[in-house]
Amino acid sequence: MTCCGEAQQCPTIFNNGYGAHMIEGIGDKHIPWIFNTRSQDAVACIDDAVAMRVLRLFNEPEGKALLKQQGMSQEDIENLGSMGISGIANMIGCIKMAKYYDCDANDVLVTVATDSCAMYMSRLHELTEQFGKYNPLQAALDFEALHGVKTDMMRELNYNDRKQVHHLKYFTWVEQQGKTVEDLDAQFYERDYW
Repeated sequence: MTCCGEAQQCPTIFNNGYGAHMIEGIGDKHIPWIFNTRSQDAVACIDDAVAMRVLRLFNEPEGKALLKQQGMSQEDIENLGSMGISGIANMIGCIKMAKYYDCDANDVLVTVATDSCAMYMSRLHELTEQFGKYNPLQAALDFEALHGVKTDMMRELNYNDRKQVHHLKYFTWVEQQGKTVEDLDAQFYERDYW
């Protein structure tokens, strides 16, 4: 099964929604041209506030100390900086999918760490300015938020849902960017397109 993720604050795939969000990628009524809608089985909406909290948990010294107390190896803790906001959102989407489909130790789920924290050091500074210096209490709350990820705002996609999401590409790519309807249809109907 394949599940795509998008910001809960801008649930374009989930329900043709719109809104401001901090997770870059799909959203704002825009479906990327290179997104294969036909291959998607579900969509998971990710709360961008949780993604930002986990960004701090994984990268602030107080968050790393808590993870160490929880038994995580130092090597794994240091590797968490390999995930930026979108990578963390993908991880949260994977957690939602595992819970939604009742996955257990016999199941394997794979996600992509699409970016690293190196791209978001300014965001960490912004979060400190906005919420204050990170501290052990906030790290514990953020750890709990990660463990508390629920399966709300998930939707399984049937054939007609996939086609409906694909049709959202029309407005951006045909009307505004000069693609043809034939190009658009080829993506959905030609089996060897992708």
